[in-house]
Amino acid sequence: MQQINENLFVIQPGDPIEEQFSDMIKIYLAGTQDLNTAKIPWQQKFINALARLTSTEPEEGMIDLRNYKIAVINPLSPSNGPMSLQNPEFTQKLQWELQYLEVSDVIFCNYLRKGKEWTSLAELLMNVKSEKLITRCPLDSEFYSYIKVLGQTYGFSVIGETSSSIAVIKIMFESIPKLKELCENPL
Repeated sequence: MQQINENLFVIQPGDPIEEQFSDMIKIYLAGTQDLNTAKIPWQQKFINALARLTSTEPEEGMIDLRNYKIAVINPLSPSNGPMSLQNPEFTQKLQWELQYLEVSDVIFCNYLRKGKEWTSLAELLMNVKSEKLITRCPLDSEFYSYIKVLGQTYGFSVIGETSSSIAVIKIMFESIPKLKELCENPL
């Protein structure tokens, strides 16, 4: 586990579920992977934005978030080889992802314009009824119509334009029931 600031921690593949996580807001980062390795991955951009919002430095951060510890669960890692039951690295990482999807308070599915991974849709479908799902998907993504209908049917937020990570985080705290309750009844 990596500590970013006083209130923000990042959990990477292989990190165990620890008891201290139970009191934290847990945000799982799901969705398509950025195929352009020259860019900063979207997961890191999200973490950077959340670090600014949770900062306890004077004149930084959002007052609403300063009182909360947040753990970002980032499953992004180098390839684990083929998706095969004979590949123990693959099966261990998949089990790790499933455990963290289960304990997370928020699942943020981010779909990139050119992303085509079916596994990101599987993560979405497994959690459509969880009341902890929020998605961002560009209008011109081939997944947009499918995701929009799922959102309308199951009542989760679908952000169609490519809003900034900070805008997504604010929408997250307004739309996910557990986070909305925390904002209405701060510590």
